[in-house]
Amino acid sequence: MNEITRRGLIFGAAAAGAYGLLVGVERVCLSAFADDDGAEDDAGPAKIVKFANDGTKLGIFTLAKVRKSKSEWKKQLTPLQYYVTRRAATEFAFSGAL
Repeated sequence: MNEITRRGLIFGAAAAGAYGLLVGVERVCLSAFADDDGAEDDAGPAKIVKFANDGTKLGIFTLAKVRKSKSEWKKQLTPLQYYVTRRAATEFAFSGAL
């Protein structure tokens, strides 16, 4: 009763393939809308909390926000870093070093 039939294997592979296709289509659709830059209304400074290596709080610092164009970010970051940080996406599964 627990043996895998050929039909079950084919249906399982088809379901897994369809799921992969849908995930790929979803990523493409989301990336099409991610290029729209909304105007940032908060142009003020950013507050940064700095910590030492042992975890103790060193203080709160106020710095100016970094403003760069898309082309400047693409020059500085790898394609995966740009996709994750600037387009608010997630890394692909098993793509990281860990």
